[in-house]
Amino acid sequence: MPLYFRAQQIGFVLFDGDLREGTVYEALRGQISSALQGALLMAEITRQKYILDTFMANIPDSIYFKDRESWFIQVNQAQAQRFGVNHPEELVGKCDFDFFQDAEARPKYNALLHRAQRAGGNQARHTATNL
Repeated sequence: MPLYFRAQQIGFVLFDGDLREGTVYEALRGQISSALQGALLMAEITRQKYILDTFMANIPDSIYFKDRESWFIQVNQAQAQRFGVNHPEELVGKCDFDFFQDAEARPKYNALLHRAQRAGGNQARHTATNL
C-alpha cells in the first residue's frame, strides 16, 4: 500500500495479512505515513542545520542570530572574538547589556527593536517596556 503525506507519495508499506480488514490497515497506513513524514522532516532539518553550522564555522565575517528579545541564540567564532570570548557558546543566552554599559547597549538594542517592529514584530514593543 502506498504511503502519502497530503498528495505526495512518500513510500510503501507491505502488510502480510487479511486485507478484508481494510479499515484497520487504512488506519495503520495513516499512522505509518505520519511517522515516516516526521522522520523525513527531521532528516531535512538535520541536514540544513549541518549546512548552517558549517557555514557559521567557516566564514570569517561576524554572524549572529538574536531572538526577539535581543538574546544571542547562535554566534560564530568571528563574532565571539569580536566580543572577546573564546567560544561562541559563551555568548548564547546573553545580550548586549551583558557586554556594554547601558549608554552604549541601549542604542544598539533600540536599533534592533526598531528593525524588528518594521518587520512585523509587535512582540518587540512589549519587550522594550520590560527592559
